[in-house]
Amino acid sequence: METYLKLMALPNIVPRMKVQLKRQGVWNHQKFKTLRKSEHGGFPFLVAVRSSAKNVPILYAGYCLMTELNLDSLIEGSGRRPTFMIVVPEKHPLTGKMFSLEDSMHVIVHELTHLKDQLAFVSVHPEYVENLAKYSAFRDLACENLQESVRFEIGKILRLEPPAYQAEWDIGVRSIQVPFLWMVTNLNFESAEEFVRVQVLGNLHDLRKKYLGMFPDHQALIDASFRSSLGLNAGGLPGGISLDEVMDVYKSVYRKMGVPI
Repeated sequence: METYLKLMALPNIVPRMKVQLKRQGVWNHQKFKTLRKSEHGGFPFLVAVRSSAKNVPILYAGYCLMTELNLDSLIEGSGRRPTFMIVVPEKHPLTGKMFSLEDSMHVIVHELTHLKDQLAFVSVHPEYVENLAKYSAFRDLACENLQESVRFEIGKILRLEPPAYQAEWDIGVRSIQVPFLWMVTNLNFESAEEFVRVQVLGNLHDLRKKYLGMFPDHQALIDASFRSSLGLNAGGLPGGISLDEVMDVYKSVYRKMGVPI
């Protein structure tokens, strides 16, 4: 946290960080278009706007990027360190609206919660950076690491997502946008517990779908790994989580909307 705050306090941090991101290959790899500095509740952070080109097969409203950068040219003696920023798409993937910091405050609050939690976690568990490179489902993943990857990703979701969705609820968010046929509709919630649970289950459902796309011949292993990992992280949500609940979450969402399934 200390190095992060020193970095954010540097004069002209945006152009200087932009130089480092380009020099170290992150800017082009991530398809960044712009970078800005902002703050929320007095906490500073960087926001990078990412291209929404058709050849970017990612559906997201924002994410917290942790990347390793050599920061010696910015903070003497700091060396190579995990560096955090919030990344948002140029256009919202469901509505097509251009990104606006003011209109996307729930996204910023969500990802800023991740950023703070990740900063705290990495300071206690420095091995997390190496594990992320080895076990992340969003990088090149070897089949031999599949089971450990499932454990890693489920642990990450159940550690990071509940407080982030709770933070959205705390600033007044009471609905989620759901694609249905050719439309985007809002699904409203009456309790924070249900709001958080449905979204976390959706994250887990999408994670399983991603693994099945990566390793279509290993469904039995993927599902066994999910059951085991959900059992190990049973305290992630009140009442625990079953694989059946993960698999059926979108059916339950459409039932809640009154759509016969």
